[in-house]
Amino acid sequence: MPSYARLDGPEGVDQQRRRPQQQQQQQQQPLYGEDASMGFVAFMVSAGLAVQGAAFVLLRSYLKSDVCDSWVLMYSEVIKFLFSFCFSYQHWRLYFTSTGAAVVPVITYGIMNLLSFWSLKRLPAVLSIIIIQLKLVFTALFSRIFLKRPLLTTRSFALSALVFACISITRYEQILTDQQEFAEVLRDGTAQPFHRSVNMLAAGGLVLETMLSGLMSVYMQTLFEMHPVVMWRRNTQLAAWSTAFYTGVALLNHDCAVAPRSWTNPDLNSVYLAFLSAAGGVLVALSILYAGAVGKVVATSASVALTVLAEAVFVNLQLPDVLLSSLCLSALNAVIMYSTVK
Repeated sequence: MPSYARLDGPEGVDQQRRRPQQQQQQQQQPLYGEDASMGFVAFMVSAGLAVQGAAFVLLRSYLKSDVCDSWVLMYSEVIKFLFSFCFSYQHWRLYFTSTGAAVVPVITYGIMNLLSFWSLKRLPAVLSIIIIQLKLVFTALFSRIFLKRPLLTTRSFALSALVFACISITRYEQILTDQQEFAEVLRDGTAQPFHRSVNMLAAGGLVLETMLSGLMSVYMQTLFEMHPVVMWRRNTQLAAWSTAFYTGVALLNHDCAVAPRSWTNPDLNSVYLAFLSAAGGVLVALSILYAGAVGKVVATSASVALTVLAEAVFVNLQLPDVLLSSLCLSALNAVIMYSTVK
């Protein structure tokens, strides 16, 4: 009978032999996101994002630019667009498919930036950093709701350790600052009690910003479809829309109109900041792809510890004390724990 002959013949035997191999190859295909089996890649990308965040925070205070911030952000989006285009130009026809999905994060990130700039000016630095750690909580919560990720795992304890370590680092630094300020006041002979009031509206705005950040991290993970080709294509779309968004903001911003330099005549510091910001955007996309939405926020929180260590060594030219070093190492250990455990 023909059907049995095909199964019992040499070709049928070869097909039966190849079927388990094909199934094994399918099972060995790399996964992306929190389920990724490429822990080393996820760790390296997250470490790069943490270093970029620390470098941007430190250099932002020293690289003074005469160009408006909106134009600097526009430069960074152009750089990110060109970089992402180099990895996705072969699929350029797909740039014009589902472009509306890229508009949502562009508008949301714009609202987040406005909330962040407005709130951070009106809140103490310690309270701001503590509230920002809520990004981990909201991202893990939204991952559970929309991506069906488990909450009570070994990684959850790593996240808890990271949150408390970052809060402790910030609080300890504030205590050291208060002691220095109090010593100066006593030296001047004008001792006065410290009065610190909290702008609740600004605090609420920053909490809303952290909530939107967690929601957008999960949305971006879904938007990238956890595949490199899709990620680069979506990143190109996002950069194009963001370029148009920040250009419109700059044209309508009075501060940009009266700035010493225009967008056609940037200074060197603005170029440095633009490249550093663009590197952060690319690393965020790679972090979401390889480490998942929560992994991206973990790397961002780890930059707090790196910023403290880098500021002590390179700015203050002194090593941090034992307690501060232990807290920073605890935060970095939590990041390593999250990146390596399943």
